[in-house]
Amino acid sequence: MLGLAFFVLFTLLWSAVTFSGFVSKTFLADPWMMLTSGLRLLTEYGFAKDIGMTVWRVLGGFVIAAILVARFHPVPPVPVLSMLPALMGIDRVVATMAGLK
Repeated sequence: MLGLAFFVLFTLLWSAVTFSGFVSKTFLADPWMMLTSGLRLLTEYGFAKDIGMTVWRVLGGFVIAAILVARFHPVPPVPVLSMLPALMGIDRVVATMAGLK
């Protein structure tokens, strides 16, 4: 609900600033112009195909990375990483128990 309220408030403020002429359209286009330009990009200039190709490449990169991680295990499993702080301090515990410190 808060996200929707922010979006509505932002759009109202943007509309008020641009449609009133407070800010020149050279510096900040109004929401209607942005909407029509975006739709024209999607329908007339094939922008949807470009977006699809970009998403395909990103997903392909994630798949390749997942395969490489699964194959070569460059990061130790999480339980080993979580035990490192305890293992790094184990010498102090042993020394204290032995009465050396």
